[in-house]
Amino acid sequence: MKDAEPTLTPTEPAPAEHVLVLPGHLFFIETINAPIDLEPAEIADFIELSLESIAPFPVDQLNWGFLYNQDAPTILVYATHRDRLKQAGYTELQSYAWVLPDFATLTGACFPDETLVTLQSDNNLSLLLFDKGASVPRTVLVTSLEDGDFDQALKELMANAPDLPKSVATLGVRTGAIELSEQGLAIFNQESADDSHSAIEYGAWTTLAPTEAQLWQSDVRSADFKVTERNARRLGSLLMRITAWAAIFALVLVGIEMLLLASQA
Repeated sequence: MKDAEPTLTPTEPAPAEHVLVLPGHLFFIETINAPIDLEPAEIADFIELSLESIAPFPVDQLNWGFLYNQDAPTILVYATHRDRLKQAGYTELQSYAWVLPDFATLTGACFPDETLVTLQSDNNLSLLLFDKGASVPRTVLVTSLEDGDFDQALKELMANAPDLPKSVATLGVRTGAIELSEQGLAIFNQESADDSHSAIEYGAWTTLAPTEAQLWQSDVRSADFKVTERNARRLGSLLMRITAWAAIFALVLVGIEMLLLASQA
């Protein structure tokens, strides 16, 4: 599958060093059971087959990603139609370093107790229920905050989630600054949206640095694009290392030559 060529004028430039965080309400979200004998190399193919049965559109028309951990019994899958992203002004997906929904910025978060996280971004509110010690949320519910009424949006989400536990630790989080490491991996700096964390000793959610594998899983661009881009980045990194070592070797040779000239003098 390949991302279609953009047909609309992008809302803003898309520098390669940036991370594009998409509003979570643009996606439909499903939790599927992970087969016990599922090999890591088979995950993407398994999810693509699963999407063919649960998605209302053909898979080749979707942008999709997933959150998965080998220790988790379930996989969180999310997808959206490409036309929906275009209509929202997101057309230059190929130009960004990483492209993922806002709730995926909590990739790698893990809590010592069952925890309900409210994640607030500029125009989106997400509810994520994490089981004790789990790094993949069991439930994710998302709604738009276009009206700006956080309390009303939260009430509506809670009303649509009768299976949420009545007594559970809660944590209010707001998406903060996003950085790229020297290796080009995204680092998500979360902020407290209220004082809900004061009674609970949490810290693992404040700065999250997912692995390269986790970022490619959560990225919503097409499988073909991700394979090509991943290979290109690895080749670029290899060439940079070769260039750096060549420069060091050249400096060493210059230094030796200077020492020889000095000894002859």
